[in-house]
Amino acid sequence: MYKKTIKTENIQTLGNYTIVKSVEQTYWDNGKRFGRADVWYDICLDGGNGDILESYCRLQDARKRIKELDV
Repeated sequence: MYKKTIKTENIQTLGNYTIVKSVEQTYWDNGKRFGRADVWYDICLDGGNGDILESYCRLQDARKRIKELDV
């Protein structure tokens, strides 16, 4: 089994941090999909092109964490 990122999108920039929505799908070795796609909201540096600091399942949790980081 392997995972593949099938979509990324910059959602919002707050201060020095950007929230990037990533959609990942798991596949069997024969190329067939396994389960449903996973959605992650990553807190990134450099406008979404930098390192991923943290990942969350819910957008509101990512926004809350950014507010805590900017204090």
